[in-house]
Amino acid sequence: MLVVFGAISMELHIPLEQFPTITTQAIAKDYTLNAGGKAANQAYAATRSGAKVALIGKTGDDDYARRILEKVRREGVITSGVGKSDSVHTGLDIICTNENNDIQTIKSPGANAFSTASQIPEEILDEDAIVLVQSDIDMKQNEALLKKAKDNNAITMMNLSPSINISNELLSSLDYLILNTAQAAKFAAKIGIPAESSTDKIAQALAKIGDLTCIITKSEKGSVTYTKEGKGYSTPALQLENFVDHNGAEDAYCGTLAACLLEKMPLTAALKRASIAATLSCEKKGGLHAFPYLADINDKLDDLDDPTEI
Repeated sequence: MLVVFGAISMELHIPLEQFPTITTQAIAKDYTLNAGGKAANQAYAATRSGAKVALIGKTGDDDYARRILEKVRREGVITSGVGKSDSVHTGLDIICTNENNDIQTIKSPGANAFSTASQIPEEILDEDAIVLVQSDIDMKQNEALLKKAKDNNAITMMNLSPSINISNELLSSLDYLILNTAQAAKFAAKIGIPAESSTDKIAQALAKIGDLTCIITKSEKGSVTYTKEGKGYSTPALQLENFVDHNGAEDAYCGTLAACLLEKMPLTAALKRASIAATLSCEKKGGLHAFPYLADINDKLDDLDDPTEI
């Protein structure tokens, strides 16, 4: 089973021509409300790739929670481990995009701030399980869960987004670390990797420091991966036919990668499918509905070269 622990939020998407400044206002012609939060998104993406997925987190006792959980349940996500609070609201992410597809986000964590590692039953953490977390909830709870998972021989994964404030203890509990180029550069500077290091060198260094597999996504340039054994891979990105929105691409990538690894696919096959999933999610407006199904991904396998060894 894949256990995804983290934020469950309603996403308010607001398209703008330009972002407001201190002295100006921005007028939105429209907006959309989508079920989301990084954990819910990644669980949903993994389920669309055929994985058995349990979503763990907390929501308020409100309409947002009901809409989100109903949406992910319809896709097959198990939500029995989602706690409910009657004293705080469900998390809300306000996501603004401008005409250049830049993104500004305001987060109100709500019940997400009260998610705890104790919500995950130890009996589902075994050698057949994968635990996937992100960095937008209390990092102490992530650390506690990842340590418990490692002690039970589960595979552990973290998407280092949006925060890069992780401890050495947490890093040592990971089998896979996934981050984008901007996060990688900031994290490298934080832990003393030379500023002039290339993305490939950062991935290689992080893999060695954490004794893990490090994957750095590079948008339309694909991704670079280094394993703890020192093997490196460059994975290309699928060429887009119709770019619409890159919001959610990272979650599509992480959920798909985790689903493929749960199926015991070779790493290179998982990397290729995750890359395709992330690209396909950019061809629709942000939100869970943009994530591709396994059949959509398989249809594009012949259109993308396999990862090459560095």
